[in-house]
Amino acid sequence: MPWRGSTSLSFLLNFFDLFSLRYLSISPLDPVAPSSGSTPSPRAKPASSPAPKSSRTEIVDPVRPALLAACCLFFSPFVIGVLANSSSSASPLASALSSSLLAKAEPLPWPAWPPAASSSGLSPSSLTRCCTYSLLRALLLWWALCLALLLASPSALSGSSSSSSSSSSSNAAVVVPGDTVLVAGATGGVGQILTKKLVERGYVVRALSRSFSKSIELLGTHPNLTHVEADITRPETLVDGVRGCRAVCCTTGTTAFPTLRWLGKNDPDTNTWVGTRNLVDACREGKECGRFVFVSSAGVKRYDAGPPYSILNAFGVLVAKEKAETYLANSGMPYTIVRPGRLTDAPYTSYDLNTLMKGESGERREVNLSLEEELDGETSRAAVAESCVQSLVHAFMENETFSIESVLGEGPETSDEEWASRLRAMRM
Repeated sequence: MPWRGSTSLSFLLNFFDLFSLRYLSISPLDPVAPSSGSTPSPRAKPASSPAPKSSRTEIVDPVRPALLAACCLFFSPFVIGVLANSSSSASPLASALSSSLLAKAEPLPWPAWPPAASSSGLSPSSLTRCCTYSLLRALLLWWALCLALLLASPSALSGSSSSSSSSSSSNAAVVVPGDTVLVAGATGGVGQILTKKLVERGYVVRALSRSFSKSIELLGTHPNLTHVEADITRPETLVDGVRGCRAVCCTTGTTAFPTLRWLGKNDPDTNTWVGTRNLVDACREGKECGRFVFVSSAGVKRYDAGPPYSILNAFGVLVAKEKAETYLANSGMPYTIVRPGRLTDAPYTSYDLNTLMKGESGERREVNLSLEEELDGETSRAAVAESCVQSLVHAFMENETFSIESVLGEGPETSDEEWASRLRAMRM
């Protein structure tokens, strides 16, 4: 199916010709009256006494072409840009546009200089108008050709990663309701809340866990929810789960100290480091994931600076988190890393002091965010889950790593605008 902009470009050039010839009196074929004895040109009008030129004509003739030149300089790229936006593919657009340009760019009949007085040709004033007309028409074609060359090489518009980060400062969402999001560790505390939040917002969610029956028991059923039984420590089980996913949220984890949960290759190194690496690799092979959100931990850069994080890392849980962060950041895949403090609020699925004491955030509904790994406060599981959602909603959070803690205050709750305000302030 031919590109519809090609016809539009032809129409634009024809309109330019008509406008130039009829309104501005710029005609490349304005003949000079032949001398006596010569054969009149078939296009020449019958000889008549020439009407005297007014001074107004002498003044306006040079002004109108200059005005048209200015209009072409400023408005032709915008017109061509509108035509370009009617195409969904850059390469077909460039091909069709180039073909149209070649079809429309036939040379104008340039006369010999000086024009012979005894044969039909161009008067000096007509030659001036002809040159102006040709120049302006070539200018319009030049703008179109430049646009075609740019669209033929989309990489020229992508820029470096730093410019990409600044250009993506809009509020465009990475995923939109209806897109598929995989939640790894969906039966965990943060995973359960995150899964329910995404389903409520209209996303198609794949809840990945080791137990299909446990996933149904904890998360229930919903038309937009699919339960996927897989093990992140076994790469072959992840292929079907990540296929077609627009985003992946990894909320997996295990206990920091040896417990029965470590059985079955669920220790920190295997679960957190190897498992996350397997999931990242599966997403890279699928080439469909637009954002990988990883829930890490506070202390990943301070475990060698003494308590409390040196104690927490006694069996290597923070080292495993750090290695997973580094691998994701170097994978080339768009990512966001969230570093919460000690988790509070239900559902309690881990074995720590807050779980034993049923720690709650209470009035601490506000969030404190930082790009530095410096926060030590507790973090509500609901706030962590919502920060993962917001990392998908806002494109400017691409390739960002931030810490989060819960503090006293009303907080942003689930408002995209309130979260955007806090996230932008954090990045300043």
